[in-house]
Amino acid sequence: MLKRGPERVADGVAAFQGTLRNRDLLRTQSAFGLVWASEWAFTVALSVLAFGDGGAAAVGLVAALRIAPGAVLTPVATALADRLPRDRILIGAGGLRAVATAAAALA
Repeated sequence: MLKRGPERVADGVAAFQGTLRNRDLLRTQSAFGLVWASEWAFTVALSVLAFGDGGAAAVGLVAALRIAPGAVLTPVATALADRLPRDRILIGAGGLRAVATAAAALA
């Protein structure tokens, strides 16, 4: 049965308190939040730049070009990722994203 109202809020508060008490979990959650915030900031900045150069069509093209590699590579990459340690996958993915972002900044 789903909880409603005050019970649900209390469960949420307890979860946040648990995160605040666990230093490793807090670092992990903070890093996750920063990664997604930076991803969206990059997406917005890239969209603004594309719109300034070519309008709405350029924004659509840039979005499609950013999504295409993931759509093509995900089926193969997930099969390979299941065979490797999770921490190495996360480190590799983070490094690849950093290199791609740096290359986009230089371009």
